[in-house]
Amino acid sequence: MAHHPSDRGTPDPGCPERSSADRDPEDPEAAGRTTGPAPLGRTPGPVAGPARLLPPPGPLRGYAVLTLTMSFGRGIFLAGAVLYFTQVVGVSGTQAGTALTVSAFAGMAAAVPGGVLSDRFGHRRVLLGLLVLQAVLFALWPLAGSFGALLLLSAAMGIVEGASRPVRAAYLGHLAGPEQRVAARAYNRAVLNAGIAAGALLAGVVLSAGSPSAQRLLFEVNALGLLLATAVLLRLPDSAGTRRIRSGGEGAEPVPRTSPEPAEPPVAPGSDSDVAATPGGPAGPAVPAAPGVPDGTAVPAGAAGKAVPAARRVSQDRRYQVLALLCGLMSRHTELTSVALPLWVVLHDGVPPWVVSACLLVNTLMAVTLQVWISRGTESVPAAVGALRRAGWAILAGCGLAAVSGAMTVPWMTGTLLVAVAAITVGELLASAGEWELSFGMAPTERLGEYQGAWSLFGQACGALAPMAVGAALSAWGAWAWLAFGAVFPLAAALTGPAAGGRPVRARRV
Repeated sequence: MAHHPSDRGTPDPGCPERSSADRDPEDPEAAGRTTGPAPLGRTPGPVAGPARLLPPPGPLRGYAVLTLTMSFGRGIFLAGAVLYFTQVVGVSGTQAGTALTVSAFAGMAAAVPGGVLSDRFGHRRVLLGLLVLQAVLFALWPLAGSFGALLLLSAAMGIVEGASRPVRAAYLGHLAGPEQRVAARAYNRAVLNAGIAAGALLAGVVLSAGSPSAQRLLFEVNALGLLLATAVLLRLPDSAGTRRIRSGGEGAEPVPRTSPEPAEPPVAPGSDSDVAATPGGPAGPAVPAAPGVPDGTAVPAGAAGKAVPAARRVSQDRRYQVLALLCGLMSRHTELTSVALPLWVVLHDGVPPWVVSACLLVNTLMAVTLQVWISRGTESVPAAVGALRRAGWAILAGCGLAAVSGAMTVPWMTGTLLVAVAAITVGELLASAGEWELSFGMAPTERLGEYQGAWSLFGQACGALAPMAVGAALSAWGAWAWLAFGAVFPLAAALTGPAAGGRPVRARRV
């Protein structure tokens, strides 16, 4: 199964600066490039096709290795946790489910605070601390011998994992720069799925042996993998804390240094934004920074020595919250393949269980090999909205095929379900690309971690009730449930355009 995002989360390094006049419009490689300087000294390289899973050498490839290491351990945990809890610890299936539910809700509660901390102290620094904490917690898993200990460790793990999701997203966004964030997330998601699949495969081999000591060893391997991930992270560029300037003069806080970005027009009076106009743009020429502001930072004319308008907190940004909720609904394609599909097969006698495995294999292979390619061209808010709309129709088509498959013979049903899963996966990949652009493009730079935390929170909130709702609807309504599921996606996608308002709202760039 392809996993969202939340982790509901690497772009192609930058290419040499070339004007549009210098590019050959017939050259597909040149047409796919993003112009502009490559931030953080990344190695130039072309946009990847379906076959390339890693970005060219540079910080983004290092981040991809980091993701591969972490996701490998995640795959081990996802495949082996429940069996370990029930077979080795000796808790009941209900208690194991309770522990995982507590972990999920603890992660939801930690998402926004984790993002706020990373904005204040630096994304890389906070992520390092969280990785070390995760390694310690995984090393403690084999010591859990009771339901109480299991519950405590699950809650702690949920907090650390929930806090790390927005931190990872924000750090990747800073490494990639505004022009390449979508491609970065696409690379990252492809590597994520590959790592989870490899980890699950290893866990399956170990679990088949039935040895408790071997199952305990899986957690220690995961802990070592996380420590290896911290070593990789230490070699990547740092990200300064994104604290805003409160005032000029003594005690002013530093403005984050982000990748250069084209100037945006000033915000019209009365528009849905309280961010400052772009320095040097129509609002007036740039002037030297006020005392206490880092060298090289410019502020709008007349702003020297005065407070710089700060980006609103995410709790005040209704538009972003609505978009996060809509995209959280769009992310529920996960439950279509992980819950609805297996249950649909169970409800039809004579359909072999391997059909579910075959469908999930199609989903995973498409996610690993096609995500980067399908994500091309979604590097703006309007393009992201268009991708979400196409995703909605693709998922609706897949759900329609799944609905009619129930009236077919087993061979025809098998083939139709494979095609249905392929259509749903195309929608999944398009939706993921659109969501990534909106989650970054509609967020102010100085509060990127906080906004990513809210995005993660809304996505997880939508996912908390989805498995139960999908299972109940499919059991009660049969094929009609598939049509109801499918209708949700184009409807949610259609609402993202008005919610996005046609343009991103960003904080002042420096």
